[in-house]
Amino acid sequence: MTPLVRFTCSLMALLLALGVTACSSDHDHGHDHQHGTSTTAVSRAVVEWPALRELDDQSHHLEAELAEGHLDHARAMVPAYRQAALAVAKQQPPANVRNLVQVELLQLDLENLAESVSDLDALGDEDLAMLLASFHPIVAQLMVAAGLPHTHGGHDHAGHDHAHDHAHD
Repeated sequence: MTPLVRFTCSLMALLLALGVTACSSDHDHGHDHQHGTSTTAVSRAVVEWPALRELDDQSHHLEAELAEGHLDHARAMVPAYRQAALAVAKQQPPANVRNLVQVELLQLDLENLAESVSDLDALGDEDLAMLLASFHPIVAQLMVAAGLPHTHGGHDHAGHDHAHDHAHD
């Protein structure tokens, strides 16, 4: 396993730990520590981030290709997917995201991961598959941190890891 892949695996473990912590924080339960006030879903404006939603759909499709063993299809998707990931990573988040600090950290992680697949010829199949499988969990955590529901085909993925056994659309 290359040092880059080891680093990415370590990063994913840290992200998953952060996601669990973020999901159980008081902020997610409507308490704003910075202002000492309570918020409700009604008083918070809906977060709109179309590029992130599109990236999530692409991530879901990429994950499905990998799950079906179509690494050649996934490999062909990488250049366009990488550009979309970099665009979201470098985009200014909407002003009303739920947790701006976590969003910005996840954007950096997304950018680093996108850069790790910049030279497809240098990546073997196993390393590429591992790196590509890392995208959807980061995008899902980014959506949660932003305050966007993470759903696919009516199935809510919030609070779930992505090793579930239901059929994807």
